[in-house]
Amino acid sequence: MSAGACAFGVVIVRAFNAELSEDERHEIELEENVRRKDLTPYERSREIVKLANVAAGVDKQSFVKSLNEPNKNASKAGSLRRVAARVGMTAPAILNAKQHVAAVSRYPELKAILTQKDAITIAKNLDALSDVERQHARGTDNRAARYRRAFLKARATE
Repeated sequence: MSAGACAFGVVIVRAFNAELSEDERHEIELEENVRRKDLTPYERSREIVKLANVAAGVDKQSFVKSLNEPNKNASKAGSLRRVAARVGMTAPAILNAKQHVAAVSRYPELKAILTQKDAITIAKNLDALSDVERQHARGTDNRAARYRRAFLKARATE
């Protein structure tokens, strides 16, 4: 691209004429959803998990092993490393999103927690409690506020 084109904000896009599968179109749609700014942390995590699952499927369908790649170091089709590279995220970001979604599936009231990290930590702390303690911690009055206070109290004692 020429310097003049850059100065005027011209963007050159290379296009190719190819048919996309339904899964590839779905993958593109999910990538766009993840990039939206108006998602809550839980909604973003949920979209990342969906995107990773679809990307893993597309990767498995389109996987062609390089002839130069030794077998012991071969990338497995649909592996976390390949999926992360495919969607432009780090593997830990995808793993954290999966943990966040799993935490909210176990404790739905964690949807209201403001950060992914806090929700995951609170779920781990709840998992460590006995059934009786967990039931008490999950009481009916303002659960999110109670979880937040318990989390902050636990963090202060560390």
